[in-house]
Amino acid sequence: QELFFKLFERYLDTMLKEHTNPTPDTAELPALLLNGLATILDLKDCLEQQNLFCSAGAFIKITSMIHITPGKAEEAIRAAGGGRTLCLSVLRALTSLMAGNEENKDFFAKHIGYDQLKELILISFNHKLPRLLLTSLLDLMLDGKLSMSPRVHESDDGTGDVFAEPDEDGAAISAASVSTLRNPSIASLLLKVLLYFEDKDQQLLMDFLAKLASHSSLNRTRLCSENILFQLLEMIPERLSPALVEKIANLVKLLGQHSITVREANKLISLLKPLSGDLRPPWIPTVLDILQSMADSPQSPFPVYFDFDGIKSSLVLPTLPRWPFNKTNPSFTAVSWVCVESFSDPQGAPNYQPRLFSF
Repeated sequence: QELFFKLFERYLDTMLKEHTNPTPDTAELPALLLNGLATILDLKDCLEQQNLFCSAGAFIKITSMIHITPGKAEEAIRAAGGGRTLCLSVLRALTSLMAGNEENKDFFAKHIGYDQLKELILISFNHKLPRLLLTSLLDLMLDGKLSMSPRVHESDDGTGDVFAEPDEDGAAISAASVSTLRNPSIASLLLKVLLYFEDKDQQLLMDFLAKLASHSSLNRTRLCSENILFQLLEMIPERLSPALVEKIANLVKLLGQHSITVREANKLISLLKPLSGDLRPPWIPTVLDILQSMADSPQSPFPVYFDFDGIKSSLVLPTLPRWPFNKTNPSFTAVSWVCVESFSDPQGAPNYQPRLFSF
């Protein structure tokens, strides 16, 4: 382990050095080294390597590379495609470092933060975000599980096998991408930078989040835990296209039917207040439609249920000697419906073996 730690530390230091002092001939080298790091971690059972890279300062060193160094370094980086290519390589490396590793996600959130990552991304792309960045962030949100379709075609039922036309690489985001939400903090980040994407990509993101929310109650719970519902409600009064407002409202309905806090309910009701001069807000029909949908159509078909996410919650029974057995009739009967939404590990472990009962 010590040998690998020194090797990884040397790898990161070399990458940072080449980024800080580039030449026209070596300007592309940092991006290649970042992609090499991601390739190493994309192998199976890489948890130990992820932790070693984290201990070697990978998160801080890699994220700092998004900054464009002034002077000759800036000229060399811009000649090689600017900070955009480097930023995408940084995101790919971050995805590999955090995939299936909750400790690394917590470390990144505490020591760097997603707001800082957001600012670095906006600077790198000069506040004009392309489709390729959207797919990179969605991939980070799904722990590298995003699927891309090489060709765009519509299915017979009109829903489509893909969410949009191809991006710069000729691939489109596939409906197969929708799975378990692994990093909900990225969903919050995406909403904060939503208006910096083109309108068609804004709608694409809303469609993707809606598919994600529809996929399972676990996804809805994770989105609600990141205050996504409140962020969406704040967007409704913005000057957005009618198509985007409609998609935002659909996502609000999905999340609101699942869970809504007092703060979010107050925000929703406040949107009905008249504007200055006693003018009726143009978004009142949308808000009324949301309220009607939330009241009429509960998301869960079960009026009362326990939701075990497989990470922080489960049903634990005492050992048999502690049960209050009746000596004349030493038996128990329990009846319940069980709905299993996913047989994959919520944390992405490769050797996961799901159990309904564990003794």
